[in-house]
Amino acid sequence: MRYLSVSLIFHTGLILLLGTAVMFKVMEKQDNFVAGGGDFIETGSVEDSSQGTSDTPEEMLPTTETTAKPEASTSAASAIQTQAAGASFSVSARADSQTFGSVMDSSRLEGRIGSVGATGGGGRMSGRIGGISIETKKLGVILDVTKSGQPYLYKRLAEINKQFPGMPIVMVYGGALKGSADKSKFKIKTGKAISDLLPNAPMKPFTTLYPQIADCISGKNAHYIKGVVVNSDEIALFKTLLIKPNVFVLDHDLSLSTGNAAEGTSFAFEHLAGLGVDTVYWFSDFEDTIDDKGAENLLNLLKSKRIKLIAANFSLKPYGNNAPIVAKNIPKLKDITAQVGGKYVPATEQK
Repeated sequence: MRYLSVSLIFHTGLILLLGTAVMFKVMEKQDNFVAGGGDFIETGSVEDSSQGTSDTPEEMLPTTETTAKPEASTSAASAIQTQAAGASFSVSARADSQTFGSVMDSSRLEGRIGSVGATGGGGRMSGRIGGISIETKKLGVILDVTKSGQPYLYKRLAEINKQFPGMPIVMVYGGALKGSADKSKFKIKTGKAISDLLPNAPMKPFTTLYPQIADCISGKNAHYIKGVVVNSDEIALFKTLLIKPNVFVLDHDLSLSTGNAAEGTSFAFEHLAGLGVDTVYWFSDFEDTIDDKGAENLLNLLKSKRIKLIAANFSLKPYGNNAPIVAKNIPKLKDITAQVGGKYVPATEQK
């Protein structure tokens, strides 16, 4: 009896021991679940998980962060830096083809960074007008629309519209700067107001602005300068832009002579300063008088408003007897532009 009891105890213990071992093994192979969440968590490594099977769909599996070997990490970083060569910034990305598809190459990046005419950091814009590089927060433009400037005008307008769309433009007759200019004889009007008046505008002998604008629209003087090619699309663009809200015209009193009608350029500068520009692109042949007082007044305005001036000359050769006037104007323009961080650019240095 005693031996029977011992045998029962022994076999019972053996059965319990084997049962415990079996239960432990079964529990070890069960999948884990987040308490209360029910989300599947892959417990093995990325490599191990690819060898097994799971009832959970692949798209439900969460992304598993892995730590790469030091050598692999260095290689990946090197590859990204090599592909991003030429970009103005560095890119740090996880080279995961399942997440990103493929590493973005540098050519796609360069197409978006530093492109001409794009808005850059701090709301600044950059572009080229006639080959002149310009960077600004807000550009103002003054265009001489006289007969001598019209052959070059259309191309510049097309560039400005493309590189700096929506920036304020003032069209003026001539480009004189005189301290004695009478502001009461000039008035800034919208281009649309002038355009609406053109069909019935008075064409008196000394009414200079209206016929010039009318000629710009018709393209009458487009080929006035030999060798300058202007296409119909560029002429049509002038008419389209004239009625835009950002385009203005410096109109003048009908009593003014042709010479005096060119003296209002300083008021175009005042208008642009009032609009908050920080750079002015002035396109003229500078064949109208810039006297000392006029130059001084402009310099004071530019300095007080912190406006940079780029004076671009469209004429390769002064017209008629205007060479002495141009010879006096250029040193003044160079001095003014240098003092405000801009520059004078002769026609030979433009495109």
